[in-house]
Formats: sequence, structure tokens, C-alpha cells
Amino acid sequence: MTRINSQKISSSMSYTIKELSRDAGVNEKTCLRWIEQGLPTVPGGRKPILMHGSDIKDFLRKKN
Repeated sequence: MTRINSQKISSSMSYTIKELSRDAGVNEKTCLRWIEQGLPTVPGGRKPILMHGSDIKDFLRKKN
């Protein structure tokens, strides 16, 4: 399993799947899998799906 470097992810920003994919250096399908595995998304949002940077960092820290 490859460790994802969350240094490029800002805790104070929200990210779309495309932005998260770019900044984390993973495929967009991987980001969708993370959502299925419990990565929280912004409630009430439809498309684009948004995730808070702080939630992403917490999820990746627990995953690693």
C-alpha cells in the first residue's frame, strides 16, 4: 500500500474529486473508493461532490 502525502491538501479548503485526485496524486476512482470507505462529503451537496480538507487529512491519517 502506498502512503499518500497529504502535505498539498489545505485543511481550510474544500476539494472536488478532480482537485483531490490531482493534489493527492491518485486516480479519481480512488477518491470515489475513499468516499465509499467513509471519507465524509459536504452534506446536501449534489455535484460536484465536495470534501473538506480537514476531513481528507483525518481520513488519510487514519488510513495510513
